[in-house]
Amino acid sequence: MSNSNDEMHFSASLSTLFFEGILSFLRGIKDVILGCVFALSIVYKNSKIRSKVGLSFILNGFILASSILLFEHVVLPVVLLLTSWTLGFFGKDLTSEQLSWLESLLSYTFTGLWMLPMFLICTPIYSIWFREIAIEANDQAAKSLKKKPSRWNFKLMITDLLYAMAIEIVFTIQSTAVNFLPVGGSALSLIHMSFLYSLYSFEYKWFYQGITVQKRLSYIELQWPYFLGFGLVLSLITSAPLLSPFGGSQEVLRHTVGNTVLGTCVFALAFPLMILASFSCSAPQINFYRLPVFKLSRLTCNKAFSLLLPSPSSSLH
Repeated sequence: MSNSNDEMHFSASLSTLFFEGILSFLRGIKDVILGCVFALSIVYKNSKIRSKVGLSFILNGFILASSILLFEHVVLPVVLLLTSWTLGFFGKDLTSEQLSWLESLLSYTFTGLWMLPMFLICTPIYSIWFREIAIEANDQAAKSLKKKPSRWNFKLMITDLLYAMAIEIVFTIQSTAVNFLPVGGSALSLIHMSFLYSLYSFEYKWFYQGITVQKRLSYIELQWPYFLGFGLVLSLITSAPLLSPFGGSQEVLRHTVGNTVLGTCVFALAFPLMILASFSCSAPQINFYRLPVFKLSRLTCNKAFSLLLPSPSSSLH
């Protein structure tokens, strides 16, 4: 009888936890949407934030994204048409294989000479702009709460920043690797990116609150339904199948490179709003079963740092 009661109690607890998890997941989606709407009002009111967001829109929307669309829908078709006409004038025709080869050559050239250099140049610029936006948002939050920002020990701050960068790089590689799984790879990759985007979004807020990277990762793993929902919207928007500028191409490398750059453009457009949204949101305090999504990244980085620094991970707890 006792065992039966225990089983019923466990089943009821599990059902309650599942229901709370669904609600937490939906709350994450709600918070990011409403938070981004609220962030737009902050952008409108704050000239410093507005200037950085405006620059991001100009760089991404008017320069990078428009150049990709211009190449795909104007330059590439015109060059292929002129080439076909020129060869036709001499009584020759392009075969489908030759046409595909020429299309790929032009795309690789455009990617190598324009997209990748701009990608490498823009990435550090984005980081500076995002940091300035986060500083301004943190100052506003501190004023409204009448609370002084947390101060970091310089050595701990540098170690924390380096460790966080290493974790994010390894986790990005992990999310790319699971995409190649024959079953459920795309879904798992999408879930990974959702957690990563949540970490990106809340990282600035938590850093200014003095929360170390180990505690940030643990918090996401414990409150994973909320952060899965929070990051899912941006993950869906930037996912490769929805954003391929080379929709007609069957070549994986060309498709992947194009997606990566265009996805980064969209990410850079939306991410400032995600940062601002994080300062107005917080996950519900519910004891879910821990989902150790960052465990492999932690083990990898701890091993690497142990070879370079004396016990770095212990200083970050």
